[in-house]
Amino acid sequence: MTDLGPILSLWHELESAGTGYVLATIVAIEGSSYRRPGARMLLAQDGRRAGTVSGGCLEAEVARRSWWLTGSGPVVERYSTVEDDGDRPYGSGCGGVVYLLLERAATASAHLAALESAFLARTPIAIATILDGPQIGTRAIAGLPVGSGSASNHDLKTLADRALLESISFEERIAIDGVSTRVWVDHE
Repeated sequence: MTDLGPILSLWHELESAGTGYVLATIVAIEGSSYRRPGARMLLAQDGRRAGTVSGGCLEAEVARRSWWLTGSGPVVERYSTVEDDGDRPYGSGCGGVVYLLLERAATASAHLAALESAFLARTPIAIATILDGPQIGTRAIAGLPVGSGSASNHDLKTLADRALLESISFEERIAIDGVSTRVWVDHE
């Protein structure tokens, strides 16, 4: 949660002003990366930002494309930092691939509110987030009082409870409406 203070500060400013924003969260990496899953960056529609998702090589590209990518809702986007990767070569030299969950206020605000509650209470939480399919961005939270933005999906809540109990973050697949669905579970 090293970037959380500045992110929450900017979030409050944006919410008060009614300014749109995108929350970018690392949900997976392949190879090397300056930041690990769970790292976040908040991007204001007016160009301000707080937090980082790389060593500085991806932030501008994420900011440039995030509004377009999230026009229809949350999305997981792949960013390559491998110099020879023809997909999106940013030439950072870190040599890995970063997967970011990009989401606007509609799904990000409850996530930020839960993080703030845990941060202020100095208590750990775990958040399970669906990363694909029609329910992308849906979350279940463990570690906060009942009714703190938890989804009704029992399997999702079970994953969050497990992460909190074991103090771990992980990715797992669960069946939602009979479809194998990827879930990122982040222990904070």
